[in-house]
Amino acid sequence: MNEEIRERWQPAGRNQTSANLKNTAILAMLIDHIGAALLEPLYYSLYSASPPSAEMIRNIDSILRSIGRLSFPLFIFLIVEGFFYTHSRARYLIRLSLFSLISEFPFDLAFHAGDIHWDRGQNVFFTLALGFAAMWAVERIRPWSGIPEPRRANAQSGQLPAGAVLPETEAGTCQEQRADDRTDAALPETDTGRDHAQEVEDAVVGKRPGRAAAVVRIAACLALSAVFCLMAEWLNTDYGWSGVLAILIAYLIRSIGMQNLELFGMLAPLVAASPIEAAAVFDQLLIMRYHGEKGHGWNRWFYYLFYPCHLLILGSIRVLILKV
Repeated sequence: MNEEIRERWQPAGRNQTSANLKNTAILAMLIDHIGAALLEPLYYSLYSASPPSAEMIRNIDSILRSIGRLSFPLFIFLIVEGFFYTHSRARYLIRLSLFSLISEFPFDLAFHAGDIHWDRGQNVFFTLALGFAAMWAVERIRPWSGIPEPRRANAQSGQLPAGAVLPETEAGTCQEQRADDRTDAALPETDTGRDHAQEVEDAVVGKRPGRAAAVVRIAACLALSAVFCLMAEWLNTDYGWSGVLAILIAYLIRSIGMQNLELFGMLAPLVAASPIEAAAVFDQLLIMRYHGEKGHGWNRWFYYLFYPCHLLILGSIRVLILKV
């Protein structure tokens, strides 16, 4: 790839890959869950017997839980990225649904000492699965064509991703000129040529519906969003309606290309539900440096298995060692 094009596509200082963001998210999640699963129950058990010790534990817990606020918005950001780049959305949704079931017992063990009750809450994989399904449903009926600007450049092949706009460079101008020459040669200035060109453009960009149809589709998108949020509340998933709505808002912002505003959009419902989530604003420092590449991380299944496995370990420590 032309170095000037690459520098414009991946500006200097953008050195965060999706693997870096995943590792940061699971580390913050682990820190958060140590506080929620171990320190908080320990605080309540010591409160009456030893108030000074309990107060110290509560202060440490507050620090850990504040660090943990960085985790969920990063997972939202990554799942929205995965929605646009995955090879199979159906398999992605199946994996999320499968691990929501696998993780439920470890979740109850860690946060409810193994006391399994449906109304006490379901793990975050339920929230992510509902949010993913909501994005998929909304995309099928949304009234705008909105092709998002891809973040990932194919450095190996030396070409920009599909849909990318070449910057105004000599290479870009020459490539555009060659494309114009081929178009002129293939499609002379006739009505047939213009009609064919319009058909191609419509096929690529998507024919926008009329105003009335657009209003109906927007109403349908809002209704579907409300249904998925209500499902999260009915299932009592982690983060509930605010988690699903945060995913949808991040998706909508991403789909129209306003990528730098994703975090602030998703934080609105999270902060509305719990003001402590405002601490996640520091995620913007990482997201602004994200350049769209996968990077070198752990195997994909490691990230899926980490959630139930670390909860199982924390739950076992709580029940068998701390006995709280």
